Amino acid sequence: MADKALGCDVSHWQGEINFEKMHDAGASFVFLKASQATWTDRRFVENYRAAKQAGLLVGMYHYLDWSVPSGQQARYFAGLIADYPPDIEPVIDYEERRNAPNRLAAISALNAFIQTVEDLIGRLCVIYTSPGYWREYGDTSDRWKKYPLWVAHYGVTRPTVPVPWTDWLFWQYTDKGDGALYGVESKQIDLNWFNGTVEQLRERYQSNSVALPPPIVKSVKLRVVVPVLNIRQGPATSFARIGDLRQGAQITVEAIKVENARRVWVKHSAGWSALVYDGSVFMQEIV
Repeated sequence: MADKALGCDVSHWQGEINFEKMHDAGASFVFLKASQATWTDRRFVENYRAAKQAGLLVGMYHYLDWSVPSGQQARYFAGLIADYPPDIEPVIDYEERRNAPNRLAAISALNAFIQTVEDLIGRLCVIYTSPGYWREYGDTSDRWKKYPLWVAHYGVTRPTVPVPWTDWLFWQYTDKGDGALYGVESKQIDLNWFNGTVEQLRERYQSNSVALPPPIVKSVKLRVVVPVLNIRQGPATSFARIGDLRQGAQITVEAIKVENARRVWVKHSAGWSALVYDGSVFMQEIV
């Protein structure tokens, strides 16, 4: 498919990754495993930074398992997205059979996950699944059509698109890519097509592309300069308010999230608060 954009997907199973080599081998994007249940893939943070530095468009996925309620998993994943925003829509990996509930319960859990993520971060999820798994644990309701499909189907020249979708956005076409060629330690690697050209991929996602998050700043102390400043679960007004800071309160910065020049959030011991919001300054550095 010379006209399609090529990409990879990886997790800790790929070991140490040379993303520059992956890029040079022709990949334009990469999906990183971010989380499963309520734990972070042990290589996610280093993979995120290295993939961004290599110039790849970055996606991230959560592997939905059945050990933790799906809403709890979604909140965990949304927290990672807040700290490490992806260029591509967030992905829910819907394929786990071990300890899977019945079909109706599985569908309910999937729906709860994607609705929670959307409520928290304001972005639709991509659903990753296979035709066989969706036949067993999905349904044909049109409600799923608004969520882009990443379909896994190997050994075919054209993937089967499960109903109700009529087309795919990403296609994982093999799990037997040449690991060495794409810069990973594992012998094999998953390979994917984007349903469009490299130019169309960039047109769709380049506007979402974010710079690397700044390194954690642990020495900076700030003082609240407004009467009341909200504390939230994450760095956006879509996250729940969990408390407040009063004028004169001091915090130590643990992390920074820059939405744009007019919206900057800081993480502190109690949660996230706005440093600058729509141009208004809410805290000042203590010198």
